[in-house]
Amino acid sequence: MSGVEEALINRFLHPLQYLPVWFLGYPLLDTFVQVLLNLVGNANRHTKNGTIDITIRQTEQSKALFIVEDNGEGISPESLDKIFLRGFSGAGGTGIGLSICKETVEAHGGSIELASTPRSGTRISFTLPLYREDAEQ
Repeated sequence: MSGVEEALINRFLHPLQYLPVWFLGYPLLDTFVQVLLNLVGNANRHTKNGTIDITIRQTEQSKALFIVEDNGEGISPESLDKIFLRGFSGAGGTGIGLSICKETVEAHGGSIELASTPRSGTRISFTLPLYREDAEQ
């Protein structure tokens, strides 16, 4: 684990130790912590003097909902429809992180959404089903 990842965990993800029991046994928990780390890392790079809020909760539809919201620089409207495309970067990065997040979440039956306003911040959320319909009983 890099020093940056460790700093992010210590600064932002310390509440993961308080995750409810309904999520602690989730298959591939480490994979989704990595998705969350990527989203928090993006928020951190684009929020110089603002705040980043992380919300993790269970929805009424038996899903886990993760929200990373910041009041940073935001994403331009021209970039919003391309932001999850592999290789697209509106900020000079590699353009691979958000596409991997989307592919990972969707491969496990979840969905990911992004809303952003330039100079006001970004809200990205993803959901995961807590119970797979094809799982053995």
